[in-house]
Amino acid sequence: MIYIADRHVEDYLHVLANLNTVRIFREAFSEEKICFISAQAHNLKVKTLLNDTDPLTEFRTFKNRRPVKNLALRALSLTKRAVDDIFYFKRLFDRSTPEDILVISHIYPHSLIFFNLLKRFYPRRVVLIMLHGEVEYTLFAYSSTQKLIGAIYKLCFRITPSRLNYIFLTKASCNIIEGADIFAGAKPICIELPTMVAGKIITPKDNDGQRPVKIGHIGSAGKRKNVDQLYVLADMAQDLIADNSIQFSVVGVLEASIKQYLTPLVINFVNDQINEPIDRDAYDEEASRLDYAIFFYSTNDFLLRSSAAFFDAVLHEVPIIAFKNRFFTDLLETHGAMGYLCGNLNDMQAVIHKIVSEPEVARRHMADFKRNIRVYKSTLSISSIAIDLKMQLKGLLPDAMMKE
Repeated sequence: MIYIADRHVEDYLHVLANLNTVRIFREAFSEEKICFISAQAHNLKVKTLLNDTDPLTEFRTFKNRRPVKNLALRALSLTKRAVDDIFYFKRLFDRSTPEDILVISHIYPHSLIFFNLLKRFYPRRVVLIMLHGEVEYTLFAYSSTQKLIGAIYKLCFRITPSRLNYIFLTKASCNIIEGADIFAGAKPICIELPTMVAGKIITPKDNDGQRPVKIGHIGSAGKRKNVDQLYVLADMAQDLIADNSIQFSVVGVLEASIKQYLTPLVINFVNDQINEPIDRDAYDEEASRLDYAIFFYSTNDFLLRSSAAFFDAVLHEVPIIAFKNRFFTDLLETHGAMGYLCGNLNDMQAVIHKIVSEPEVARRHMADFKRNIRVYKSTLSISSIAIDLKMQLKGLLPDAMMKE
């Protein structure tokens, strides 16, 4: 049995990440039973998208508390959540056997300390823990909260018990972590986790020659992703917007931190409503209509985690306009140009003006970008990732599983 448990998220967050986690393990271990465990609403969304009657895959749910917004009660709430997590995982350890795999697809950082201690009482259990955005605080932390979370991860990496391995969600993570010398356990596992609707057939639209040139930010839009810079850029490009040469948009959820920046210069598809989910079909439709997906990630963003929004751009074969950072520069050096990388907003403005003023050159570049994106997209199939994962798991899992 492979247990895949998420004790962190609720509702629509990380639905596609968990969906593809289930599919990857199903592809890698086709004869094993899989049990996906999460909060009720989230579980239903994953099950619906999986759209599979596979008798070897089952779904179990638990009731999860909603996050507490009152700061005075938040510490108490997080403590209680950690206690609940430990009792839950103890029951799961007791239910499982050494022939099973326990995959933790997401766990609260403060719960991870206690989980590592609990694991020492079950030395023969095989555990794989998938790491998400918070792990970057081990290398780049600015606020006191980020520094605390980073310290928790560093501690856990130093006291890793036997038969527990971490899975990082970018291929570049292994080299970065090894270079940082913060990992004392077994060599981490690194895979690409595409957050696309696996199995869904997407036919990218041919937007060649259309006006206006559509440039949009894909995914949740907030200051944590520096999306406020999109509104600054739109203000800098008012002349191109006014003569219908370009159109800026946000395709995704508007976070509260972006509310003060909303302007008619940047359209959205949720009627300016904050934290309003966009229907997945509408999301895919609007994303596919873009000529370019624009990203404002900082220098050190997405080094140890994957970008769901970027994978959506790849899915729809939409070239990018982005700030230079290691995630993009390494990726484009390996797989070829997939768009324009810029040093700052002025560079972005210059690139956009050139796209408009030199359409023939832009079209030639576009053809090259899309060709490279298609080749890269072919490496992100569930079967390719499953083969890669199974190769890295050699020697870690029960022999019976590896013989499948």
